[in-house]
Parts: sequence; C-alpha cells; structure tokens
Amino acid sequence: VDAGSGAGLPGIPFAILHPGVHIHLVERSGRRVGFLRNARIVAGVSNVDVRGTELNEFAQQIDAIVFRAFLPLSEDLLQIFSRLLAGGAVIAFKGRRSTIDRELAAVDLERHGFVSSIVPISVPNLESERHLLVLKSTA
Repeated sequence: VDAGSGAGLPGIPFAILHPGVHIHLVERSGRRVGFLRNARIVAGVSNVDVRGTELNEFAQQIDAIVFRAFLPLSEDLLQIFSRLLAGGAVIAFKGRRSTIDRELAAVDLERHGFVSSIVPISVPNLESERHLLVLKSTA
C-alpha cells in the first residue's frame, strides 16, 4: 500500500519496476484519485489499483505500507499499521533525523509490535537531510 499516494509516488514507479507485485494506492482526495486512475492507465500498469478511501478504512491484510509526506507517527497511526500488516513493514520517507527522533519518542512501538531502524538516504539535487524510517512488525 502506498498510503496518501497523492501523485502516485512511490507506488506507481514501484509497480513499473516490480510488475509481479500488486500495489494499492490509497488516497482520500477525490481529485487525486481521478489523477491516479489516469496515471495508472497512462503508465500502463495493470498491477495497481486505486482506492479512494482513508487508510483506516482499508480492510485487507498487506505485506508493506510505504508513504512520503503522509502523517507524523502517532499511536492511532501505529494501531492502523499493526491491524493492516501481515508481519511486514512500514517504510516512511522522512526528513530530518531530529524530527524522526521526536516522533519516535512520542509513541510506544513495542506496544504496537514494531521495531524501528533509520536509514540515511541521499536524494539527487537535494541538499536537505532525508531518511527512511523502517518499522518492522514483530508479529
């Protein structure tokens, strides 16, 4: 699941690179849902479906959740993740390490069945600090 898919990033490029993996683009904005449905057709990816809903209304078990610029971590969000994940992981594209540390300090990962790791990444033509926050399910 690409949560809060917006313009389809990273969901659509991932679907193009991995045609054997089924991707759900979950987006609540009707205008963006229309864009995503068109982008799916233009990109010619048949392994993508677009869901016009909130992530908390998504009902099926999944292997991974990815997002960028979605929401800060919260207890409510972790509860949604733990309900949806079938033993997989959450991968969040985040910015500054200090911001990630503050978000992690405000939640109880262990109670929700997650362990975290933070991976610094380099984005071409971007000077700003970026990281991947990986929350692996311990279930």
